[in-house]
Amino acid sequence: MKRFRFRLQPVLDFREHQERMAKIEVAKARQNIIDCSKKIEALTKDLNDTARDLDLQTQKGMSVERFRFFTNYLSSIEVLITREENRRKILIRQLSDKQRALKQKIIERKTLETLKNKQKDTYYNDLRNMLQKEADDMVAIRRKEEIEDGIRSV
Repeated sequence: MKRFRFRLQPVLDFREHQERMAKIEVAKARQNIIDCSKKIEALTKDLNDTARDLDLQTQKGMSVERFRFFTNYLSSIEVLITREENRRKILIRQLSDKQRALKQKIIERKTLETLKNKQKDTYYNDLRNMLQKEADDMVAIRRKEEIEDGIRSV
């Protein structure tokens, strides 16, 4: 009695591999968003701290050159924050695309698994029916022989 063999198993294995890779890509995209958010938080904290320092030093008095340095630094931090926020938006879109791709990979894998399970069920049902038919035939042959032996002995 042969065991069930799914002829598309290499394709199913490849689909499972693709799904694992897509999950890794989604995880990387999520991590990139988290890193970007942390960078935005750090820049915002630095911006607030620097603005506070500027206020304190302005109240105490400071040179025009130092004031210009502070304002240039603050504007560069604002530009960096804006860039990171734009980058975060892009990363969120990329995450969405990767999640859609992952969903598609999962559907492809599940479709093949469903096909495999249906073929496996059909194979074992056919095998069970064949074995049952053989057993029934064996019983019928024995009965026929018993009936023939009964007729001969009478």
